[in-house]
Amino acid sequence: MLLVAPHAPRLANVLLLNRPTAPVELRPFPAQRAWVRRTALASKIGLVLVYAIAADRRMSYQAAAIIRVPAPRHALRGRFTA
Repeated sequence: MLLVAPHAPRLANVLLLNRPTAPVELRPFPAQRAWVRRTALASKIGLVLVYAIAADRRMSYQAAAIIRVPAPRHALRGRFTA
C-alpha cells in the first residue's frame, strides 16, 4: 500500500473511472554524491547477506528439530565426577 499510495489517483482514473492519465515522470536517484550511493549499495548488499544467513540458520534449526539431532557430546563427558 505504501508503494501504491502516491499513484492512487492515477490508478483510480485508469481502473475505476476509465479515464486517460498522463505518464509518470521518472526521476533519477536523488543522491548525487558518490559516498551516498556507495553507502546505499553497501547497505543493500549487507541486508541481503544478513537475510540469507538468517534464513539459512532458521532452516537448519528447523530441520534439526524435525529429525531430532542430539547435541554433540564432549569426549570426556561422563568420565569424571565433580
